[in-house]
Amino acid sequence: MKTTIVSQTSTYIAPVLPLILCAPKFLDGSMTLGQVMQAASAFTIVQGAFNWLVDNYPKMADWTASARRVASLMVALDALEKAEQGDGIGRIAISTEGKGDGPALHLQDLSVQLNDGTAVVGDTDVAIASGERVLIAGDSGSGKSTLVRAIAGLWPWGGGSIEVKRGAKMFLLPQRPYVPIGTLRRAATYPDAPASRSVEDVADAFRRVGLEHLVDKLDEEAPWDQTLSGGEKQRLAFARILLHNPDIVVLDEATAALDPKSQVKLMELLVDREGMTLLSVGHRPELEAFHTRKIELERRRGGAKLVRDVELIEPAHRILWRRLRQLARGPRKDSAAAPS
Repeated sequence: MKTTIVSQTSTYIAPVLPLILCAPKFLDGSMTLGQVMQAASAFTIVQGAFNWLVDNYPKMADWTASARRVASLMVALDALEKAEQGDGIGRIAISTEGKGDGPALHLQDLSVQLNDGTAVVGDTDVAIASGERVLIAGDSGSGKSTLVRAIAGLWPWGGGSIEVKRGAKMFLLPQRPYVPIGTLRRAATYPDAPASRSVEDVADAFRRVGLEHLVDKLDEEAPWDQTLSGGEKQRLAFARILLHNPDIVVLDEATAALDPKSQVKLMELLVDREGMTLLSVGHRPELEAFHTRKIELERRRGGAKLVRDVELIEPAHRILWRRLRQLARGPRKDSAAAPS
């Protein structure tokens, strides 16, 4: 708006202003029409010579905006480096050498903090067995997403330790999945190379998650991050799970953009995979039907606290239906697992 005001005002006023200034002399006869035109022409030439600011104002505005973005990025990086090197803030110890016969995940005296030392989640001690499906619930702002980021190794600040079963591969699905530049096949096999999975395997995964309309475009390069809707991106993330077959899956509101029917279909794909440990964050009450355990966090002064840890009873009709489908499919042939 400022750029438009400066440039347009100069454009419209410059030709008119000399005529207005010369009008009194022209009306009293002291200036002829030719002299008025000469004065207007001379004013335009001088005004053009002094018009550097107006001509370069858009470039200066672009430069200022770019400088502010770079400066804000440098400030953020300096703050992150300061937080990482700070001696007053603890670090969460993550071990991937847990006992082979022990739990898939073991949170020992785990506390999660912000990079300024503010407590988000207080001391928590939870063991999650292999094949267990745990739902983390709580009010907004209680630290659920921060907790799962810490479990996935993306949030280092806090205390205590996280022990992951030896050899287990973990896969994190955020609410807004990352879609790399390139083909859909590359997006589906990420972080592995596109050639790590055949076109047939990727197409089968797409059909199972409800993306059959994109099967013909697997090798088409396009800005898919801008083309796909939020629901399609979340379906794509579930296709990655089917292709990578990790041991531990962490879902952070990974079905928030899906309708209830689609959510049921995709969650059943995970529930049917025997031995897969599932850790979910969600607000929808219907998610409880797909989990065997529920942990509730309550926001309190000094960090959220674990207030409930209860076993969930899966509906009998869902157990029977899942078992019949497993028998109908026969032995399952999974793709080779890949690290997240």
